[in-house]
Amino acid sequence: MYVSSQFKYALKKFGEESKDRDCDLCMSDVFQLYKSCVAHLDKWTTLFALYFNVLTKFFCCKWKMLNHVNSICLRNVSIDEAKLFDQYQNLFEFVQKEHQTNAIYCKMMEHERWAKYFVTCNTIECFTELINIA
Repeated sequence: MYVSSQFKYALKKFGEESKDRDCDLCMSDVFQLYKSCVAHLDKWTTLFALYFNVLTKFFCCKWKMLNHVNSICLRNVSIDEAKLFDQYQNLFEFVQKEHQTNAIYCKMMEHERWAKYFVTCNTIECFTELINIA
């Protein structure tokens, strides 16, 4: 676990002032903070790995798609990342359910899959950010 030199110095100073118990409690809190941060990051990286696996099955991934990311930046497209994440999650759940329950879905063309997804959405707010990055 990384602890900055300034923090170590402050703990040493408190230790010299006979506040060892406070130092131990502080270090325990810092350790718990690190543990919870790492657990949170593990959760997100695992979640994004799952999304990536499903989305690569959903989309026809090609190397030239990397140029698309640059074009989004160049077009100055405003993207609400929180909404985009929620929309990807909804898309992920939809694709996963369709793969498990609908054998015909797996044989559909890409535009048919998108059409089916759009039809199942209650409102346009369910896919606005997905459209922005398309």
